[in-house]
Amino acid sequence: TIMKFTKLMREPGEIEILTGDDNYFLGAYGIDEVLATHIKRHSVVLNLASGVSEEVATPYKAAWLAHGIMAFLSWGVFVPFAVQASVLRAFLPKGSTWIKLHKAFNFIAYALFILIFIIGVVYTSMEGGSHFVNGHQKMGLAMLIMAFGQILAGVFRPPNPPPGGA
Repeated sequence: TIMKFTKLMREPGEIEILTGDDNYFLGAYGIDEVLATHIKRHSVVLNLASGVSEEVATPYKAAWLAHGIMAFLSWGVFVPFAVQASVLRAFLPKGSTWIKLHKAFNFIAYALFILIFIIGVVYTSMEGGSHFVNGHQKMGLAMLIMAFGQILAGVFRPPNPPPGGA
């Protein structure tokens, strides 16, 4: 299967393809028509003015990999654990164990999320990209704001009434 596509040189919310400077293109391919992990990934830098191209390492690959791994840990591990600490509190030792776990998992998740956000903003800037223009970036900003609101609600919530009180 051969896939072909057209890319406009300048599109709102996208990194512009420059005619007189280096442009980075990423590619990947598989061995069959099944949607799965690609067997080969590569990036190419192409200068349209000179016609020179060369295969290069993905710019800031380690940073983007860290961004993805920390996002998985934050939202795929620690946030669900925080929720489970509350929902399954009947199965935990009596007392404050559940709330300590709930707070600890949420703290770790939010700390990771702040790092994820910083990496995204810093490395988008380093790549010359625009901020908060695509769905991923907008969702990240919205999640940061909502998570901050959730933490504020938890910190400033009124205490539980005493047993038997209203």
